[in-house]
Amino acid sequence: SGQCVAWIRNTVSDAVNSYRMMVEQVGREQIILFHARFTLFDRHMIEEHVIQTFGKDSSREHRSGKLIIATQVLEQSLDVDFDLLITDLAPVELMIQRAGRLHRHQLSEYYRSPNRGQATLVIFSPSLQGEIRDDWITQFFPKGSYVYPDHGRLYLSLVAFSRRKQITLPDDLRAMIEEVYGDDENGTSSLSRLPPGLLNTTLRDMGKRKGDVSVGMMNVLSFSEGYVYDGIKWADDAYTPTRLSELSVPVFLGCMKNGGIFPLYGEGLLGWMQSEIFLKEGLLLRSAGDEEIIRAQVNGFPINQKGAILMVMKSADCGWMGSGWDNDGKRIEVRYNVKEGFCVHKDGMNEE
Repeated sequence: SGQCVAWIRNTVSDAVNSYRMMVEQVGREQIILFHARFTLFDRHMIEEHVIQTFGKDSSREHRSGKLIIATQVLEQSLDVDFDLLITDLAPVELMIQRAGRLHRHQLSEYYRSPNRGQATLVIFSPSLQGEIRDDWITQFFPKGSYVYPDHGRLYLSLVAFSRRKQITLPDDLRAMIEEVYGDDENGTSSLSRLPPGLLNTTLRDMGKRKGDVSVGMMNVLSFSEGYVYDGIKWADDAYTPTRLSELSVPVFLGCMKNGGIFPLYGEGLLGWMQSEIFLKEGLLLRSAGDEEIIRAQVNGFPINQKGAILMVMKSADCGWMGSGWDNDGKRIEVRYNVKEGFCVHKDGMNEE
């Protein structure tokens, strides 16, 4: 129909698998894959391509019939615009934010697709019909259920959208968020509307959040007291996070050249920065070539960042390949190319 479409997936693994599925159906020319596991060098190029295709200055020729499959990176700072947006189920405030990418620009008729139609949001989710059990989310999103662990709030978020045939922003924003997180006009908590099977997941998540707050308070430095020892001392090697989010580790992608190890892109320190990605902690513990790396000469960058992993890649038909071990001591294979980014394969499967 000539519309431009975005599908926001909650995990890199799901985004890559969806990209491969769509490529088999319509080919690569119409599809862009974008997630956080591209090197800085490739990410800059992809961002430019995304803005050229879906930005406010894009032409009808650029936009027509194009599909981007992305993760949450599409929500961040990119000024893009779509006719149809598909989103994996997420908390209500995030889905509203994603919906803000629909018809964002007042494009002239020259830039609009002939069948642009009404801005449409499609939520990819399990059904609200039938029995809602505690595995309501995990059965539908086996790899993505951990991203938003409060499955009860996800249920309420889907209900808030399903009750409306259309939403108007920002007019409906407050009412929808209060339906999920607040009390109704009678003072009844939104938790009372949860199916019994999902209530426990919400209570567990609430408990974890309170625990995280307590840990965070222990790591806070009081400006009024300054650097005063109060009996609680951080260990020398303690990690004191500034935000309650999943920990990640830097991975530097290199390759062998002329008997030494060089960055995948460029040279020297800048080259290593352009060849860096970040992975969830534990997904990749170390490279399979650690002993070789220690003996070899690493050009331009001393690998001395705490927790940093140097992954030596070899050229392959798929782009670049390497291997290592995960946190459980299992051997894994890693691949990198400019179309799909960095992927971890365990037992022949694409892992998150």
